[in-house]
Amino acid sequence: MGSRTIGIIANPASGKDVRRLVAKASVFDNREKSAIVRRALVGALNAGANKFAFLDDSHNIAGGGVRRA
Repeated sequence: MGSRTIGIIANPASGKDVRRLVAKASVFDNREKSAIVRRALVGALNAGANKFAFLDDSHNIAGGGVRRA
């Protein structure tokens, strides 16, 4: 079994639209999104993954999660 890459793409605009606010649904800030990325990476590492690629954004969500994992 060869090495496989896990890709991470985080959208800074998701979870913040006006519909969520009006419906009183949960809203995720970028800090929480980075924490979600970090938890996903820790799980992947524990499952044996060792290669990650990420598309960073202007809010450093994926990059922050990768560096803290």
